[in-house]
Amino acid sequence: MARLLDSNIFIYATQPEHAFLDEWLEAPGTLLSAISITEVLGYQGMSSDDQELFEATFAQLSVQPVSEKILRGAAGLRRVRKIKLADAINAATALETGSELVTRNEQDFRAIQGLRVINPFAGR
Repeated sequence: MARLLDSNIFIYATQPEHAFLDEWLEAPGTLLSAISITEVLGYQGMSSDDQELFEATFAQLSVQPVSEKILRGAAGLRRVRKIKLADAINAATALETGSELVTRNEQDFRAIQGLRVINPFAGR
């Protein structure tokens, strides 16, 4: 099954204490929502080394474009619950692609029907 990585996974992965996330970044079938590129590269205080690392990582992943269908799905999610736009787009992308969403922020996505969420930090 494909896995869509939430933006926070990329940011945590740059920290040495979270090196275990490398296996999630390198797993076959890993997807990246196009919205996460904006979120991650827009992270304030990012070093140029981190930016290079992100760019190299993104180049190896399958980038899922934000289609009109995904945008409409995200709009529907936002109508029924309070959720940030990028989170709604990531959730709608995972639902549309039949992917599991990998995130540390389980609570942001818990109430979304049909969405499978995995927290790689659980049990650590």
